[in-house]
Amino acid sequence: MSATDPSPSSGTLSLRPSFWPRPPASDPEMEKSYRRSAWKDAWDARAATFVVHLITLALAAWPAAVWRSTMAAAAGPAPLEQDVLLDIVREGESLGLGGALLAFVFASVLAMLLSVPVQLAWIAALAGRDRRQCLELALRRWPRAIAVTLLIGVIAALVLALACLPAYFLHTSYTGEPNARTHDLLVLAGLVVPLLVVMTACAWLDLARAACIRQSVGESLKRGWWALKGSSGTYTWVTVARVGLGLPLLMLPLPPIALLIVLQSSALLATFLRSRWLAEAWRHVAARVSEIPSDS
Repeated sequence: MSATDPSPSSGTLSLRPSFWPRPPASDPEMEKSYRRSAWKDAWDARAATFVVHLITLALAAWPAAVWRSTMAAAAGPAPLEQDVLLDIVREGESLGLGGALLAFVFASVLAMLLSVPVQLAWIAALAGRDRRQCLELALRRWPRAIAVTLLIGVIAALVLALACLPAYFLHTSYTGEPNARTHDLLVLAGLVVPLLVVMTACAWLDLARAACIRQSVGESLKRGWWALKGSSGTYTWVTVARVGLGLPLLMLPLPPIALLIVLQSSALLATFLRSRWLAEAWRHVAARVSEIPSDS
């Protein structure tokens, strides 16, 4: 037992495993300064944010285009308007929808892999690196960030499976409930914890990827997890704001061109808010990794 650990007789109960190092002490005033400085960092890197926004749109459009073309080949140009989407799903094997779904999954996975170095370069730009350094860091740290992504994905999937069990049991227990609204409300209440798990995993992933710029895979996971305490509030309000900038606007009674302009403007603003979050995420993990030697 180290000198900093509480004695067994101190009455302090800790759920921290013995193999998990104790997190460094946090400074509330320093965390406030991170939030203030993050706005300036995001504004200074606005050109890089705009480029990332365009690249992200291209990466997102590719799987969508693959899905649209394969669905059009299976059911015509507009299956939603023809009200035959459910029939397509039921008869997917005879229509060759399996190959279409496989092509969509392949395009989505490849787009996600390509988005990792884009995010690394973006974080480096928010940290004040020049263009050449951003590209070099993105290419050098890409495998490390992929490893971090896979590890957090596996951990999140296991925890999410356990968190979804209450909602599943509520659904099966109230199948015969005459009041369908009660059933739906109970299931929605059971999904609150899984939603928190997903948000925590996403915030942890961003923080760990930011730490990947300077640290190994194991240290990135630890430092990212430790930084959650001081940065989870920022991630929450940024996520809520980004959702609010998207979903409600879809219901606006606007002509298609005007709606497209409004949606793209709101998407650009949402990207800037995400850059604000990543700038603060970098400052949190940078403060925590500065105490240990960084590897090459």
